[in-house]
Amino acid sequence: YEGPNGGPNHDGYQSATRKSYLYHTSTGTWSATGLMAIAHEAGFYFPLPGNKAIVIGGYVKFTPGPAAGNFTSFSNTSEIYCGGSFSGSTVLPPVTRRDHTGEDDIVSAGLRGGRSRAGAVATKKYIVLVGGQYGSAVDSDGSQLLYRSSIIVYDIHANSWAVSRVAMPYKVTESLCFALDDDNILIAGGENWDIGGLATPKTFIFCIPKATLTPSTDMPTVYRTWEYPV
Repeated sequence: YEGPNGGPNHDGYQSATRKSYLYHTSTGTWSATGLMAIAHEAGFYFPLPGNKAIVIGGYVKFTPGPAAGNFTSFSNTSEIYCGGSFSGSTVLPPVTRRDHTGEDDIVSAGLRGGRSRAGAVATKKYIVLVGGQYGSAVDSDGSQLLYRSSIIVYDIHANSWAVSRVAMPYKVTESLCFALDDDNILIAGGENWDIGGLATPKTFIFCIPKATLTPSTDMPTVYRTWEYPV
């Protein structure tokens, strides 16, 4: 997001930006390129084959106020970047009772599929988002936030999203995800929202095409979100 100042409470920021830029390795310079259809602040970004990229989910808008988390809505789309512009805006798959847990049965149509703070990883075949945060219009009232246990998968070659038949055994945000090979990922840690957002040492192996989730060895130390970079 951007705005006239960056005070401690972000009071000068007006909205998440739709701008994007290209970095030219040959000249070491930046240049403006296409606008995203909507903002994807704190979303997920991955390169795709054929000089393309995809941007997924995140927050739509940031409003001034006393709390640093005053986001008013969640992005529920993905967009493909290619040749200077974004196109193919696709709504992320809602999680309904037919799919797994019925997460999106309780929110308005415009929020279904919205996802931020998920675990995210790409293999050569797939992009996977694990869990995440969504909900009604979000401000400093945390009671408006909802959390996901579902897993969604983007098939890179088919250019399509689907809800996996399996889900995490608890609602989780900000798990760490690592590609083990083309079809398998490791899901590690995160914040377990079935117990109030406490950090978890649990890890799992998710086989994407088989839709199996196998518990693995617990991490020896429980890491909070802000400790992950180290």
